[in-house]
Amino acid sequence: MFWVATFYLGLVSSGALALQIRLPPEINLPNPEEVPGLFQGDIILDGVDPYNAIGNLKRRWPSTNIPISIHSYFDKYDKAVFHESMREIEDQTRVDNEDCIKFVNWTTEKAYIYITTGYGCQSQVGFTGKAQPLTLGALCRFKGTVIHEMLHSLGFFHEQNRPDRDDYIKIINENIKKGHERNFMKLFPPDINTQGLPYDYNSLTHYGPTTFSVDHIKPTIIPLKEGVTIGQRQGMSQLDIVQLQRLYKCKERKLIKPQTPGMVTPNCTFDSDLCGWTLIDILPPLKNNTWTRWSGETVNYHSGPVTDHTFNTFEGFYIYVNAFKNYNSVAKIQSPEIAPGDYCLSFWYHMHGRDMGSLFVNLVKNGMAWKLRGLKGDQGNKWKQMKVFVQAPNGGKIEFEGIAGNMYRSDTAVDDVLLTPGSC
Repeated sequence: MFWVATFYLGLVSSGALALQIRLPPEINLPNPEEVPGLFQGDIILDGVDPYNAIGNLKRRWPSTNIPISIHSYFDKYDKAVFHESMREIEDQTRVDNEDCIKFVNWTTEKAYIYITTGYGCQSQVGFTGKAQPLTLGALCRFKGTVIHEMLHSLGFFHEQNRPDRDDYIKIINENIKKGHERNFMKLFPPDINTQGLPYDYNSLTHYGPTTFSVDHIKPTIIPLKEGVTIGQRQGMSQLDIVQLQRLYKCKERKLIKPQTPGMVTPNCTFDSDLCGWTLIDILPPLKNNTWTRWSGETVNYHSGPVTDHTFNTFEGFYIYVNAFKNYNSVAKIQSPEIAPGDYCLSFWYHMHGRDMGSLFVNLVKNGMAWKLRGLKGDQGNKWKQMKVFVQAPNGGKIEFEGIAGNMYRSDTAVDDVLLTPGSC
């Protein structure tokens, strides 16, 4: 049995041309990164040796301004995903307003990346000195997958091929689909350059647990550390970002560790837990909502942050009020008690969406509340900092009160709360 896939190619000088391609039965349609015949499933080797980060610096792009072209075949929704993916790489590699990787429109450059369609997800690795395809089939046009392929184009192979991988994962060879064993081979210097960075379970370039499995169920990779997941396609990890910055000699971001879990304190990044902050039930006639601890993008399109503020990756957490089907609802969360005195309350907030509601900072004690500061309406699609002077009585608490707007595009988020003695 053969699968038949139909692709419509937009041509400059004529109408759309429909092509039917017969796909062999061993192709794993649910995972477009498993293309038969390609190294590691989605890499076009074109004669180069495989590196984690390219050991041959001739394969590093000579400039951090990367020319790119997008085929006219793609519709505006696909193009929006591609541009969002490029923008995320640019934003996350930028440090102290210094750009690292920038994608520029191709004009006449001999070497450039062109995004095209075809079967599966495919890319060459690093700079080739000529036009090089980045193929994104129908199942590849999601931001995390697009960034994954772009990382290949910028010079990276997959994380699980590092020489130290046996200290972190176990390869289950008997579960690997016949003919794909080489995709799991371990590589050694000088062919590979880990750039002195540790193994990264969270890497966007890591295989998932059942990649190239004989039945797509049996594991081919088992992490040796309990509680970790592999194969995420949400976005770049902290270490992915540093790998890219280090390869291209850019200023590097600082690696951030999660806050110690189990602490009871008003100072909270929400990366491990709620730090003893308490959710408050809202009584009728008001409509009850709740603050939710969350990572990555919120569920509502065109509202809410893409990442937390602390990590600026999918690895970090924040709290937010989900407005979907919770229109005009109220959510409250209160800190543990704070000692009496004068404080500067600092926190980061994200309020983006045309239906945006309100955020209030309250001081509460024994059921009484005093509003200290409030914000209403769209505040822009980025994290912003607010500082509020607090004169705390004995037994006082800080409260965040989020009120959803009259439609779903009104997610309100808070992160990195810090209470320091003295004035602001």
